[in-house]
Amino acid sequence: MFFLLVFAWFSPPTPIESRMVTVSPKCVAWSFLAQITFGIVNFLISYTNVPGVDPWAVIGWIWLTSGLIGVFVGIYFWWNLGAMFFTDEQMKAAETYKQLDDQLLPQKLPPSRLTLSAKVLTIIGGMCVGWSQLMMKWAFATDPKSTGPLTAVISSDIIVVGVFCHFIYNERLSAMQVFAICIVLSGLVVMAAFDGGSSGKLMGFVYAILGMLTFAASLLCIRQSCRDGMAAWSGFIGRMGVMFFMGLIAMLYTVFTHSFFPEDWSLWPQMYIWPQVAGISQAVGVLALNYALMYPSTGPVNVIVASNSIIVLALNYFLLGLIPTTSKLVGMCVVICGVSLIILWQPKKAQEEEETYLSRRDEFIKRSIMRTASSGGSLKARMSKVFPGEKSPLPPTARSGIAGAFAVV
Repeated sequence: MFFLLVFAWFSPPTPIESRMVTVSPKCVAWSFLAQITFGIVNFLISYTNVPGVDPWAVIGWIWLTSGLIGVFVGIYFWWNLGAMFFTDEQMKAAETYKQLDDQLLPQKLPPSRLTLSAKVLTIIGGMCVGWSQLMMKWAFATDPKSTGPLTAVISSDIIVVGVFCHFIYNERLSAMQVFAICIVLSGLVVMAAFDGGSSGKLMGFVYAILGMLTFAASLLCIRQSCRDGMAAWSGFIGRMGVMFFMGLIAMLYTVFTHSFFPEDWSLWPQMYIWPQVAGISQAVGVLALNYALMYPSTGPVNVIVASNSIIVLALNYFLLGLIPTTSKLVGMCVVICGVSLIILWQPKKAQEEEETYLSRRDEFIKRSIMRTASSGGSLKARMSKVFPGEKSPLPPTARSGIAGAFAVV
């Protein structure tokens, strides 16, 4: 893993759109929210891993609960915008026109400019999130004494995502960021290597590898759909909608092949209540991850989210009274140090460039909306000026609403 990161750093990036990764404070905030919520989900998945509780029922409730939230959110946006797949600029423009001229609201927005691939990747991303949780549940159920090493394997998706984004998206990691990621990985290894459990079964390790790969795939799908201009809420609706149907299938499978009720009524919370809490937490986490990945900082975001094992350790200590071993405490401190380096260190030039870009972008959005609003006409005509025609010569990633127009200013 270390050699892959070093190779990615020293390898020359392609000259097109090559840039150093920057970490925005808002990106960090969304990443930490995703870290906390996914930590809660992982803790509850492990907590419900007890005899007498059907794993399919637990996963089914998690998927169904989070998916139901996505369905309700989708209905809300369909009622207000007339679409479930939309760009962030379309949503902001519609809100602005609502404030300027409320009587024009019943008119429909112009057709969505999102590509079919962005929508397909959104659906695939939702499936990957669900399958990653299922693989984690099976890994813990196969070898419950090796949860530490298995968690470390699942968290190693940092390497896959970091190297992929370096070569494909040209999100080049700086020397300090590579060093910080290596520190985080070292902390995860320390937490797992001295776990004190069994050496692990082969199938548990295989499930953990599959969980790592599917979660990495979900992150990359989210990032690509964001690059294509999809709004965070729109991506959330698509992914949660997929998980809703996956939850229905899992619950039907439980009803027809297993007992829908626990063998011991004392296990009722583990089979029904806590999985639904995990589903709500997962919905918040996926939304936060969508917002975090709208920034070109995929590697650092992945590092922060993947270090959610420290949240699991904290919950085990405060809720269950499980005192972490010395190795886990040391590893947790190492992880915190690595994440802090990623957050706090940022080149001064990169900070200035990001601040300049954000100020120019916000000013352009305000001028574009106000100029089209002052010109009169229907809402559809105004929106068509903010969002140019389909035959724009710009590439798809540059034609996502106002942000695409800003690319040529």
